[in-house]
Amino acid sequence: MNTEVKLKQLKGFLKRGDAAIIARATGYSNHTVRAMIKGDRTLHPMVLEAIEKLVECRRKGISNRMEAEILKTQSTTISKA
Repeated sequence: MNTEVKLKQLKGFLKRGDAAIIARATGYSNHTVRAMIKGDRTLHPMVLEAIEKLVECRRKGISNRMEAEILKTQSTTISKA
């Protein structure tokens, strides 16, 4: 997949403060990472990988919390019956 297309898809999942997290993880400055995300600077593959990992980690966390909540709801429903 093209880097620009991949970044465009992932950009929608980034939150405020994620550029700082990515900057700390990659060693780039916060300003440089924000410029890369906006497209003002050439996107380094390491930064793209950090963005992918951050989004993937967030998705897994949400999925795990939802599964835990579903299991909790099912166990309370079964115990009430």
